[in-house]
Amino acid sequence: MCLYTEEERPVTATEDIVCYKVTRREKDEEMVSLYMRSPIKMNQVMTAPKFQTEPRYYGKIEYGFHSFAELGKAFYEMSSNVSSRYEEFFVIECRIPKGSRFWTGEFSRAKSYVSNKIEYVKIIEGTGLFNFFNIQETDEGKSFVCIWNEEKVEGKIHFEDGKIFLCQNSLNGRDAVNKLGYNYSWVITNSDDIKGIKDFEIVD
Repeated sequence: MCLYTEEERPVTATEDIVCYKVTRREKDEEMVSLYMRSPIKMNQVMTAPKFQTEPRYYGKIEYGFHSFAELGKAFYEMSSNVSSRYEEFFVIECRIPKGSRFWTGEFSRAKSYVSNKIEYVKIIEGTGLFNFFNIQETDEGKSFVCIWNEEKVEGKIHFEDGKIFLCQNSLNGRDAVNKLGYNYSWVITNSDDIKGIKDFEIVD
């Protein structure tokens, strides 16, 4: 994960900064960062073993604790990386403590930070914590009905690359390769993906 910045040097935080980080955990293993697989220790201020004080070419910042400024962007990053049934992915609320040195820039077109210190405060959400309407892999191909944005929607459940898709003809979301004969598919990886859905029922 690399941040790109237009800043010439890191600045000092004048107050605590709330931010968000995506992490992963293989079953029965400790939680680690998404890309570098560095250990995550909750509720303690951690200091980066290496922190970059000058940008590289094109304003590239590689070393330090990377985090997202917005929760929604962290959710999107988590959903983009859910690809294995053998791993769980999490979004953690973090704190860059007052007095820390940090960069501001962009990663994956999202406002992001790289800091020399960070505290992992609490887990906001994770694929291992959210039950996705109790959908199981044995529900592959089964029909569902729900109210979606105040309209009745019918379709079928599909699993692809470890992700759950709702195949239907009403809402166009991330494409599944196989839409089970429907026009659209909608991936579910976190609670943001089911906003507007209620009265969800598997009907066969």
